[in-house]
Amino acid sequence: MGKTLRLIAVCLLVVAFSARGAMAADVRTRETTAGFKAGLISPGTFWVNDVDSDSDMSFHLGGFVDYKLGPKISGGLVLNFSNFSYRDESSNMLEAGFIIKAWLYGEDSNITFTPGFGISYGRLGSNDYVDGSDFFIINGLVDMIIGMENFDLLLELGITGSPTGGNDDWDMSYGPGFFFRGGIIF
Repeated sequence: MGKTLRLIAVCLLVVAFSARGAMAADVRTRETTAGFKAGLISPGTFWVNDVDSDSDMSFHLGGFVDYKLGPKISGGLVLNFSNFSYRDESSNMLEAGFIIKAWLYGEDSNITFTPGFGISYGRLGSNDYVDGSDFFIINGLVDMIIGMENFDLLLELGITGSPTGGNDDWDMSYGPGFFFRGGIIF
């Protein structure tokens, strides 16, 4: 897993460095924004049929591309990567979906809040306890964008869960899990 995380970090740094010119423009006036974020996802509960088990604190990485649908609303695509561990085992989840966000800000402030709601499809990898599983995921979040001179910082607080999921053998669900991430917008 260490090599995968290092590769992701290097790729994100290369993208951020190559996009530094676009990052200087005001995030509120751009038609398209993109970014990446990294942080932690809290322990949550997985239900497999009627048996529940708690996951451990894990890392949570994500990327997004948003397109302005109006002056203060955007919609976009998200891609998240999470690691869930339970006892001695862990599984990675790759999640892809759509999110819609409102843009709230004062004209004299460099801080923008973007509360959002999204739905995603997630694929959890196999481990010693269960085979790979598919999930319908619901996310709610609030981003705080801090406009800087040459780039924009992002702080994010959110909640995630899956009301339904599973595989051929088991019905599964998850949640709630809370996440906190920081990142950069370009």
